[in-house]
Amino acid sequence: RAMFAVLLLFAIWFIVPLFRKVIGLSTYEYFEKRFGGFAGNYSSYSFIIRQFAGMGTVLFLISVGVGARYVIHVGGIDWAEELPKQVFPWFIMSGVVLAVRGGNHIAVDLIMRVLSPALRTALVVFINAVVAVAYVMLCKTALDLAIIAAAEINPVLGTPGSLPFYALAIGSILTAIGAASIAVRVFILGADAA
Repeated sequence: RAMFAVLLLFAIWFIVPLFRKVIGLSTYEYFEKRFGGFAGNYSSYSFIIRQFAGMGTVLFLISVGVGARYVIHVGGIDWAEELPKQVFPWFIMSGVVLAVRGGNHIAVDLIMRVLSPALRTALVVFINAVVAVAYVMLCKTALDLAIIAAAEINPVLGTPGSLPFYALAIGSILTAIGAASIAVRVFILGADAA
């Protein structure tokens, strides 16, 4: 966890300012330059409204659960706790797999600009190979945990507690396949094929 904090601080203090200096555009600035002032303002305000709506929805649902538990003394709303536990991992892993498949996952390419094509190819192949191995290991761990969690049955939905772990396992193996295919494609075609 400490290493994650160090990497996060490094990204905040070094990578983001360097990116802003080199690229110089946010998404909203790009929309404004590409489609005009209305598009830039529309996208900015849409983002702000969406963020507030999302926060409001989450706070409302939490308030309903707390109100049901402590104000009207019914012990909470069981499905409001069980359903997100069962469904969200499937949505999250689907998004991860689609991002890797489409090449839209997070990447820092500032280093790539200064490397030679051969070094870029080697670095992309190495990174994707490491990612593939890491996701295979995550898949194995998720399957081990699914076996343990299978004994837990959710009272309202009647589903085993292992379902979210299977989402993680399936998403992990698909992400590993995606990363491995990127590594092979880049090895054969070069760094620009990433």
